Amino acid sequence: MPNKSTMEFSIIRHPEKVEVGCERSSIEEVNIPPKQKRKWAEICQRLEIDDPEITYESLTELEEMAKDIYEQLPYKALVLFTSSGYNRTKFAAEYLSSELEEIISKGEKKIYTDVIGEYKIKEGKKTVGVSNLPAEAPGMQKVMGELMKEENKIDRKLNDYLAEAKGKFTHPRELEIFLHAVNEDLSRPDSVLRERALELELQLAQLKSDIETKDMPVFIFGFGHMSSIVALDIINGKEKYESENEIAKPLELRRLKNKL
Repeated sequence: MPNKSTMEFSIIRHPEKVEVGCERSSIEEVNIPPKQKRKWAEICQRLEIDDPEITYESLTELEEMAKDIYEQLPYKALVLFTSSGYNRTKFAAEYLSSELEEIISKGEKKIYTDVIGEYKIKEGKKTVGVSNLPAEAPGMQKVMGELMKEENKIDRKLNDYLAEAKGKFTHPRELEIFLHAVNEDLSRPDSVLRERALELELQLAQLKSDIETKDMPVFIFGFGHMSSIVALDIINGKEKYESENEIAKPLELRRLKNKL
């Protein structure tokens, strides 16, 4: 029976979204490097999605993140990727993992990569795994809508932002709105965020029993949402958020304090 290796779990918030009321230029028209255009098209085709729901500027940030992750990894490790089921998280996980794999192929470290969750083989490559590990907390959109009910009546963009069921757009006041909604939810006895944190703890315990490697540490990166990270923060001991600066920004990575 193999020995259990140490495991580190992190959630990365999805990249920046397009602002509500704005349109993103087509991939053919935008002025970005040819490599990014090619990978954008390839990943969209592989994942069978039309809209990745993120800004083009996020691609450079994902490339830099891949470099940072590689530098921080030990000489030998297993890296696992997973994502929630939204286009923006699946695309980001796929882009980051492919960038990391390119760096690994040119480097000296013995890093192995794989996915957690449902995947498919497309163009000879395993796509990013989709699982509930980085899933959002259901019900937060409703809490946000309740808090901003009066302002919705006079702010068309705010109304459109909150009405979009899958949250595919951003709003200039997004962090402010989420800060109030999170603290309001955490004050309730039936908090959906605390419920999500309990669920995540059970998922991580199951993951720990499922994954075994003989001789290398395991690093798990899940692409999720602001509420996904709040659930992780709660496990880490968070009770309340004092300012917008404590809310996860696009592509912010937060780790589980204790190794699995």
